[in-house]
Amino acid sequence: SAAGKPLLIAAQNQGPLLAFENSAERKMISLKPTDVSLNYFFTNGTQRKEELYYGNSFYSQSGRYISATPKLKSVTITDAAGNKRNINF
Repeated sequence: SAAGKPLLIAAQNQGPLLAFENSAERKMISLKPTDVSLNYFFTNGTQRKEELYYGNSFYSQSGRYISATPKLKSVTITDAAGNKRNINF
């Protein structure tokens, strides 16, 4: 991280390695290796479920974290054994 803020590091075939810093205020939550799904609860009352995977395509890997925006009220994280943990913002 730079000055305590997380960086997004990206590379493309035969291109330079790039680092990006998000200037928006966001809380970053690390996910455990056994976490399999997220239920997002937003301040406007809507919900969304997301399944977690390792890698999305050939030689790619998604980060194991979520970025909480001010519109996010809480999130419920479920692991492979069905255990749930709630995080409120």
